[in-house]
Amino acid sequence: MHQVKVGASGSVNDDDNGEATFPDPEPPETEPERPSAVGTDGRSPVTDIVAGEVVYVLKQLGLECAILDSAASYLYSEGQSMAPEILIVIGLPPLSSAPDGASPMEQIYREDPIRFDWDSDIRRLFYKFRPGVVLPPLFQRSGRKCLVELLLSGNGPLPLLLPSDIAWIGDLPVVPFLSLLLAKLEKWADYPRRTNADELQLLLTLVPDLPVSLFRPWRERGFMSEEFQATTEVRAKKFSQSFPDTEPIWQMLGFLIVPPSPLSEHANVTIPGPNHAHSPVTDVAARRVVSILEELGFACALSGSAAFQLYSRGETRVSESLDIIVLPPHSFSYNEAWLKEKIVEKDPSQFTRNLVRGTLLFKFPPDLVWPPSFKIKNKRTCTVELVLLGTPAVPRLSSSSIVWIDDLPVIPFLTTLLLLLEKWDDLHFKKDNTRDLKRLLNLVPNLPVSVFRPWSERRSMSVTDQAKSEVRAMKFQAESTLTKGNWQMLGF
Repeated sequence: MHQVKVGASGSVNDDDNGEATFPDPEPPETEPERPSAVGTDGRSPVTDIVAGEVVYVLKQLGLECAILDSAASYLYSEGQSMAPEILIVIGLPPLSSAPDGASPMEQIYREDPIRFDWDSDIRRLFYKFRPGVVLPPLFQRSGRKCLVELLLSGNGPLPLLLPSDIAWIGDLPVVPFLSLLLAKLEKWADYPRRTNADELQLLLTLVPDLPVSLFRPWRERGFMSEEFQATTEVRAKKFSQSFPDTEPIWQMLGFLIVPPSPLSEHANVTIPGPNHAHSPVTDVAARRVVSILEELGFACALSGSAAFQLYSRGETRVSESLDIIVLPPHSFSYNEAWLKEKIVEKDPSQFTRNLVRGTLLFKFPPDLVWPPSFKIKNKRTCTVELVLLGTPAVPRLSSSSIVWIDDLPVIPFLTTLLLLLEKWDDLHFKKDNTRDLKRLLNLVPNLPVSVFRPWSERRSMSVTDQAKSEVRAMKFQAESTLTKGNWQMLGF
């Protein structure tokens, strides 16, 4: 399992654009078998020895860095990918030459000339393995040395990272997972070799089980230029066409590979942690409303308190109303009132309309036993609020961005969190909303990335709403300082 830390120092603290590309020689017509970079104990000396030494020396020089390319793949896959033969790290600004003109790589050599070697003729830095270290033949033939490359963050196509953007696996800093994945996608697009395709497929298989702490859902897309973003979407479609089994993973990340059917099959997401029991509002009312909407041909997603309940596994407050965002087809020309009427027509025994207020009510079965822990005023009816996609202030969703929990459709987690944050701000820091926000934020470190859409979730909001969300998040952190680490983990 990944041992994940957050922040530049590997612990929670208070603390644009491009993507990594790596030089790759023209592939031969047939790929020769490569010598192994793994020792007899199954470990890679590049990640086990060299990476830690380089990170330590850079730290001594006051510099932050993140591992990328094959070494990062090896760390993320816990040794399943091909072992790296060289170490490539990306240095975070400020990364500059010494007063005498020595480059950062030369500075590493000067800081520790016993372990590093600087070849001034070719301007290359090497790590020298100590005599007692048992190495695979590859490194023995290379003179017991490992090439180290140090690239500058934000230089050319490389992503511009901040210390808070670094993901940590154990004690080693790595680029966020999506940045690595898209760099590998670019490499495959330029050189569609079998080895590049295999590594990319392996990384994609990791996605459903990776914690969100290895991503930066709010910020990660901002590491890249608009041109690179557009090119990346084309590459993702091309790769999924070549390897159709990867299509669901791309869509899980937020890439719209193929326009999905509104009522296509779905896979449930497992939310870790104890189950505090759902409310009948979600377990009874929501299931019936969703079922009828699907019969009518509409995709939908729970939002508001029902979404909070499902993500927190019943830990947040119970609401007496049910909020549902409805995704109408392009040809739909009616409004919410028409939908409510159709629901009543489908099941008049469980639904009724208040014609004066225009509200839709779900009638709970009279024999329904409510758990004693649910303190709610009205246990006979539940107000159902339907909002059509496209209504102002409603996040822009597609059916592929919907998350399924216990066979119920829910808006993605970050969208849920930011809508509650907006409510908290509008109601002047109401204690109940503060408590619910803290409970959702506490889930973040252990949530799977499958409840997010790292590539597209931020785009579901207008530019104005994005700016307001950042201000609100800063305001909440000022009120609840212990939540700063989890906001940072999300990319704020």
